[in-house]
Amino acid sequence: MLKDKIMKGQTTTLTYQSSPDGLYGLHRHLPDGSENIHYLHTDHTSTALSTGLGSWTAVTDETGTVVDEQSYDVWGNRRDPATWTSYNYTPPEPKYDRGFTGHEHLDGFQLINMNGRMYDPVVGRMLAPDNFVQTPDFSQNFNRYSYALNNPLMFTDPSGKFLFAGITALFDFAETIFTKGGLEFWNWNKDYFQNAWSDFDPSAEWSKTNKAFKIDMGLFKSDPNKTFGGRVLEILSRFTWQAPQTLLGYSGSVIHNLLGGVKSVVYYGGATVVESYSEGWGGITLGSYINGAKGITADPDNRLFQHEYGHYLQSQTSGWFYLSKYGIPSALSKDSHNQHPAEQDANVRAFKYFNKHIDGYSGWLHTGLNNNAMNGYDPSLPYNDPANQAALRDGRLNLDWFDYLLGPQIIIPGLINAFVLNSRY
Repeated sequence: MLKDKIMKGQTTTLTYQSSPDGLYGLHRHLPDGSENIHYLHTDHTSTALSTGLGSWTAVTDETGTVVDEQSYDVWGNRRDPATWTSYNYTPPEPKYDRGFTGHEHLDGFQLINMNGRMYDPVVGRMLAPDNFVQTPDFSQNFNRYSYALNNPLMFTDPSGKFLFAGITALFDFAETIFTKGGLEFWNWNKDYFQNAWSDFDPSAEWSKTNKAFKIDMGLFKSDPNKTFGGRVLEILSRFTWQAPQTLLGYSGSVIHNLLGGVKSVVYYGGATVVESYSEGWGGITLGSYINGAKGITADPDNRLFQHEYGHYLQSQTSGWFYLSKYGIPSALSKDSHNQHPAEQDANVRAFKYFNKHIDGYSGWLHTGLNNNAMNGYDPSLPYNDPANQAALRDGRLNLDWFDYLLGPQIIIPGLINAFVLNSRY
């Protein structure tokens, strides 16, 4: 990650350097052209075996000299690192703006930017409520302004919204102990005891905890092809305009991962692509979450991803109407599923998107087994040929009058659309 720090009209470019254990240094490119590295020291990285928060407590230069030191109270307020007492005067300006749990401090406002929401460490509360009650059987979740279940010494909230990465880490830890022989110290020399702990690494790409964190962060990924304002609206729409499918897609991805079914999590164009270990079952897209069979990749040349990304484009356009107009009718389609109007529309949207944003795009499979063919489109003709453009227009599926009449319900309009659309092909 790159960041420019401007002081007295001069710019220092910072490159954040990370390892599997998190950020460890800042490569600095100074205004005079020289370069050096500042090393980060935290209270210790938070894992299922550690209650460390990952807060920045010291920064040292290449000689080991401390160039900045910080300390925080339980809720994240800055305090004097020498005495651990609250400042009764204007605190000195820190060298960098990150601190408590590694998040960005807005010291002029006494707030901490936790990505999804702003956090006020003075009162220990978020400035906006969490959109989801994560575990209804735990009373602390019902104060949706609270921070980390009101337990800031045990948990962090990396995205400002969800604790599923932390909860998944606890599941991994419990699984290691109770199902993989992690407590059988008397069997120290047995391979399965040693392997139980060697296989427990929440920071590793293959771990469920790492994938849970990526699923959490998927809520805040946006399409780089959009303007800044467009990217902001894309993220906000997931909690408003696209809320029903966002909730289903996020929850389904989390459960899929907890059950051990997720192979990888990657991103493309604002979508979060969740690859399964299971083969051959296709894919399902709900909101920005694309869950697909083994082999799906976030690549415009990947056949399954091509089609499923079209469903994400549908979701962005149709919002609360997505499930009733596209989701339910698609699930209830008759034979020749690929010919269903909702599926043809997904192909058209994705094909037009990739041709718009990728110069000389040629990765679409029009013919052969499991192709994403579009009715009336002739791949032997240029993309901009009038006949092909007409075919793409004819392949679009828009809302009907009864969709507006019934409003953004789900079940009844969904069943009506299933019957109507099955009669159209």
